Amino acid sequence: MLRWSSINDAFSLLRKLISYDTVSPEGKQYEEFAKFVKGWFEERGIEAKIEYVDKDYRSKVCPTGSERPIIIAKVGDGDPLLEFNGHYDVVPPGEGWESDPFDAKLVNGYVIGRGAVDMKGGVAAIMLAMANLSNWKGSEIKAVLVPDEEVGGLCGTAYRVNALKDKYPVGKKVVIAEPSSRTVWIGHKGVIWLEVEVSGVQAHASMPWVGENAFIKAASLAIEIDRALKEEFSKTFSKYEYTSGHPMAKFTVYNIGGVAYSTSNKENVIPGSFKFSIDVRTVPEVRPEDVVRKIEEIVEGRGKVRVKFVDQGILNENSELAELIEKTWGEPKRVCEAGLDMRFYRGYDVVTWGPGDSMEAHKPNEKIRLTEVEEFAKRYAKLPYLL
Repeated sequence: MLRWSSINDAFSLLRKLISYDTVSPEGKQYEEFAKFVKGWFEERGIEAKIEYVDKDYRSKVCPTGSERPIIIAKVGDGDPLLEFNGHYDVVPPGEGWESDPFDAKLVNGYVIGRGAVDMKGGVAAIMLAMANLSNWKGSEIKAVLVPDEEVGGLCGTAYRVNALKDKYPVGKKVVIAEPSSRTVWIGHKGVIWLEVEVSGVQAHASMPWVGENAFIKAASLAIEIDRALKEEFSKTFSKYEYTSGHPMAKFTVYNIGGVAYSTSNKENVIPGSFKFSIDVRTVPEVRPEDVVRKIEEIVEGRGKVRVKFVDQGILNENSELAELIEKTWGEPKRVCEAGLDMRFYRGYDVVTWGPGDSMEAHKPNEKIRLTEVEEFAKRYAKLPYLL
């Protein structure tokens, strides 16, 4: 018989998790968080270990901030059956909070605090589920809690899947507990991050005939890139359904100039160099490499393109796990508009399925319904019995 945790247990745990400042990449309280979680598991008779990202790897890939602890807890024995994954890092609180973002409050049934929905609510659900599975005698079930998802995941889930897979084999089925808005995500869009740099001639603003304004040149280039992306890639209609349900979600979308600045950064200086970012989210029907190639063709001879990050996305279209979840709990299969750690589990039967509304992520006064955390703890604890 499964032993369900009470709603008070869920709030107490989630409030404690939120109290740790785990903003990435600084990871101010990564270590304290990891030690608390390990102790919490062990108090409930669950084997738990902390694995640290290798120092040399970290110095090359994620040099900013502190150590990167990965918590791995397990129940059962034998071949790995199921792996729950959750990230415990959060984005900075930002402005607009009505209370301390790291001192969670329960208001009208919602827990309010930074990371409540993205995704310490999911982490709490995993932990409560594992507590209810502490006497599990079947094949191995793991909980893997990682840092750094909010800054790309290379020192989190990527390290777990690649560097730790021999020591801790990945389960046949993987559930990532991100807030999936009452759907089960079978994949996510591709992601492209580029930086374009345009050169001019720096000079005093009172003598423009001496200089050449890099900003004006960059602005012209940005308009041309916008036109090309719209004409060549943003008209492909995706056959898949997306979480938001908005018509634009079915197309490749992009954002030019999320980061844009003059390297001189002074009112009375004609900019000699100007940089701007391009963020593109591709539907499965569009190849990211084609987008990059087109932008490079436009910029050639007029500036430089630095490719910061490219991922093709992932589509686990024939997921048995997603079919099971849809059949059992009635939550439809969807594709996520944003990038997820799912991509690191490519080749496994992986889905993203967790408590909360994804629209709450990264907002001030971020919130999650407490009963939904408890509900998913029960679902996660039931899932192994259905596999």
